[in-house]
Amino acid sequence: MTLQWIAEKFRRAEKIKEELSQGTYQVDSDTVAKAIIDNSNPPHNNQAH
Repeated sequence: MTLQWIAEKFRRAEKIKEELSQGTYQVDSDTVAKAIIDNSNPPHNNQAH
């Protein structure tokens, strides 16, 4: 993790907060759908519980 990565995440979060407060934030439905599909089948843990 680099300082540049942290700074970019912070800037992105601040931009989203600003858009939310102004009521202008719009969700990219394609990105949301891909995230749901990618996370719907997590790898199985083969260890016994």
